[in-house]
Amino acid sequence: MTCHKFLVFLILALLWAQTPKPPTNLTAAVAGASMSDFTFVNSAATGTLSSGATSIAVAVTNVQAGDLVVIFAKWESTVGTPSMSDGTSSLTLDPDGVKSHDSGDPKTAMFYLLSSVASGTVTYTLTYGATQTWRDLIAMVYRPSGGTVEFKDSVTGSGIDTSASSGNITTSTKTGVAFAGYGENGTPPSNLAINGAAPDQTRYVAVVCNTVLFSKGYTVGYTGAATLTLDWENRYNLALIAFEITDAGGGYVPYPFSRGARGGQLDRSGGLQ
Repeated sequence: MTCHKFLVFLILALLWAQTPKPPTNLTAAVAGASMSDFTFVNSAATGTLSSGATSIAVAVTNVQAGDLVVIFAKWESTVGTPSMSDGTSSLTLDPDGVKSHDSGDPKTAMFYLLSSVASGTVTYTLTYGATQTWRDLIAMVYRPSGGTVEFKDSVTGSGIDTSASSGNITTSTKTGVAFAGYGENGTPPSNLAINGAAPDQTRYVAVVCNTVLFSKGYTVGYTGAATLTLDWENRYNLALIAFEITDAGGGYVPYPFSRGARGGQLDRSGGLQ
């Protein structure tokens, strides 16, 4: 190799060493809400008749850390001061709080845990703060594939009719899942729907089958309600709550990322300096 050719080769090699390389973590960089979703894990339900107690518990299997847990509770007697725990974490009461029907009963409430710490077979215990009767509890667990789960919106409708509506919630275009809970006497409701679509998952309390929790995933934003049909004109509370996956962090980073562009540059690992 002549001296001239060697110098050219050396200059080209030095230029290549200074050129930013494609991000090695490109998959993680572009993974966000649009690439994440919820997977149903499991559900469980328990219920009692007229016997009174100050608490009720339900156990769910196959829970993993990071799972979304949603629980619908129905009871009668007094509002009390309900709280729920899995022994490791306290669940959050829906901002709608405890819904007491205008006629007095039923009382209903939604509880949730955005990211479970406990795993395996987990027992969720609702403590009322007073003796309650006709107690039902239904839990559903969903697993997000990425990102961070956030509460989006909630509403509870109440009335006396042969058809029930929760009232509307408004979601966004992020990937999400909505849960609707119904509780009152009578035979199981029919024509369950969230935003006009049949649910993905449905769980009844086996004791009398009049309390139900059902869910529906979505990827397109909407303003809509949970609805169902009753076999006779009856009192009802129908709650609806939604959760969404926020961006997992990072968006697409174009390559090459020139020095000075957007006020930064790529380091050798593909990250921003």
